Amino acid sequence: MAHSTFHSEVNPRLTENTCDEPEASLMPLEDYQLVDLVSLEKASEPINSHFRNVPRDVWIAKNASKKPADGLTVDESAAIHLYTMEIKDQPLYSLLNKLLRDRDRRKLKEWFSYLKLFLTALYKLPPCSAKVIWRGVKADVQAKYHTGEHYTWWAFSSCTLSLQALEQPMYLGTTGPRTLFSIECFNGKDIKSHSYYKEEDEVLLLPGFYFKVVGKVQVGNGLHIIQLREVTPPFALLEPPFDVHRPICTSSVTSDVSEIINEIYNINKNNDIMYKLFVVLPDPVFKWDCENVFANQLVIHFVCECATQDLHFVCAVPHAVPNTRVFFQIYGHYMKQFMLPLGQHLYNRQTTDRCHNAQFWNDFR
Repeated sequence: MAHSTFHSEVNPRLTENTCDEPEASLMPLEDYQLVDLVSLEKASEPINSHFRNVPRDVWIAKNASKKPADGLTVDESAAIHLYTMEIKDQPLYSLLNKLLRDRDRRKLKEWFSYLKLFLTALYKLPPCSAKVIWRGVKADVQAKYHTGEHYTWWAFSSCTLSLQALEQPMYLGTTGPRTLFSIECFNGKDIKSHSYYKEEDEVLLLPGFYFKVVGKVQVGNGLHIIQLREVTPPFALLEPPFDVHRPICTSSVTSDVSEIINEIYNINKNNDIMYKLFVVLPDPVFKWDCENVFANQLVIHFVCECATQDLHFVCAVPHAVPNTRVFFQIYGHYMKQFMLPLGQHLYNRQTTDRCHNAQFWNDFR
């Protein structure tokens, strides 16, 4: 049983060995997404028995998350904060990660409500923009990783943007058996703004992180460096927290712009996960690649909501889509159901570049 929350200048998750069985072949993490999205107080009730004072820790987390960043709700931000808190004897993250590595997925059932809230928050965060992140383990684990092979980390894995931080004595240090992972990833989540450790540049890898070992080297003094590259698994190892395959509406696609807008608002009036009106277009700086659509650079244009008769884009610099494949996975049905007719309406009115975007609309169908 956990007894208390205490302050520590060291973030032990950065060197926690949650990747000790990379060859383990487990069932995907699923079904948690089917439960209702509830407050952090309700989400934590099923796991209260594992800890002495979860209600108090939830209260602390929510007090620290009154002004959440990144468009998260207070409960979503607090769910991340609670995960990062150091609870003496057995932190929440330690028990959760242990269960995520367990073959018996039934043990996770009581965690479903918390996972739903926690992963909803993480999915709403933009992917980390850094090309390489770092993770350290105070052990020699290089024999478990073979160059050219693919592996999976089933637990949440904490990484850092700062290689120098891991060299500090409280982390890996400079002597003894150590393994340093250099990780190229496209789905890492920067949780610094929501973490208990505001000073740490912590990036969280989600469960089911699938990667290829690019290479490894022994550099001396007991240190091994292993280079990893995230790749897309052949099947989903982690189901998203909301059903991306559920059609957004059951009615047929309509060409009436006013009806489209009204339907978008009715469906999403209580949904802060999805923006109401936006159109994705190719970045005009780059040439459109018909062979590999996900390799293209896309930007998001928000549609001004001041009127429905004369639609136009917001007068602002468009936002770049950092990961096209993930973006389409999450918003695919919205885009086909609503964005396509909405965007084509603007396209036909010559609000968008007809010549440059003609191929995009054809491919998107």
